[in-house]
Amino acid sequence: MPSNVSLKEELDLRLHEKTCDELHVLNLQQVVDSPTHSFQIINDLQMHYKEVFAKDRTDLSLILTLGKANQLGPPALDALKKGLQDHLRMLKQTETNTKQPNAVLEHDAAKRRADKLAEILRSKLIWDNTHDELQILDASDISIRYQKLVSLQQSCDILKMYSLDKSQLETFEKIREEFLAWYSPATILALDSNDIKQLENIREKYSSLDRIQVFESNLGGYPKSKLKSFFESKKDELSLWNILDEIFTIWKRCHKTIDSFIAENGSEFVCKNLKEAIESNWQTILSVITTIISNAESPFIAAKSIGKYGSM
Repeated sequence: MPSNVSLKEELDLRLHEKTCDELHVLNLQQVVDSPTHSFQIINDLQMHYKEVFAKDRTDLSLILTLGKANQLGPPALDALKKGLQDHLRMLKQTETNTKQPNAVLEHDAAKRRADKLAEILRSKLIWDNTHDELQILDASDISIRYQKLVSLQQSCDILKMYSLDKSQLETFEKIREEFLAWYSPATILALDSNDIKQLENIREKYSSLDRIQVFESNLGGYPKSKLKSFFESKKDELSLWNILDEIFTIWKRCHKTIDSFIAENGSEFVCKNLKEAIESNWQTILSVITTIISNAESPFIAAKSIGKYGSM
């Protein structure tokens, strides 16, 4: 950038270029060195473009409307037509001072670029400041920590399309996962107590931090976790009956609640995860069946014993 050209003039020139690249503007040395000052300049340019664009668009709209005055037709509109034609003659006399369509489009394009650049710079400032604040924030300040993470997430959603420091992004993702780690067991507890309000609060946390898939995965993990706990706690008392009873109890306890939190059918979702839980514990179930067969007096009695559970 020439020394006799100010940053404001340089940005104004860049934003009016047909091939303007917002990322290239963002990487100008003066912008990199003084993002806060650059953001203030962009805001000033935004206001200027907005005012000029609004005025030029109004002038152009008026010219186009007046230019069609001779199409109004009905005699009842003669007086209005005459007034419009007089005004049109006056405007034509000062036509050299009136912006043409191309000028309006140029200002519109510059305004849109300034809007985008301001959004990027604003996000960059928030990202840098909030990232530093989060590093020194006490982990026990859950509410403030959450607000900071949401600000970072919103900035991240914008900046990742342009430029974002990889190490800062990795740090953010690590802090985000550590923050959400507590909400995984909290989801299980809320499902146990059928606490809909708590589940909604937890979902909001995951959604605002772009991790809604993890929340849904935790919901799916509930039937798996419950069935696993059942097998561990009842390992010396397992029977086909109490296994089937527990599976049905888990399904009945949570399928309606889960149905209200995921897009697909809650019952189907729970059944799918129960099936996976059964498959992962199949050796234990098979051991129960083997014990029944081994203790039976004959294969017929064993088959009858196993069959009665299916008819219950």
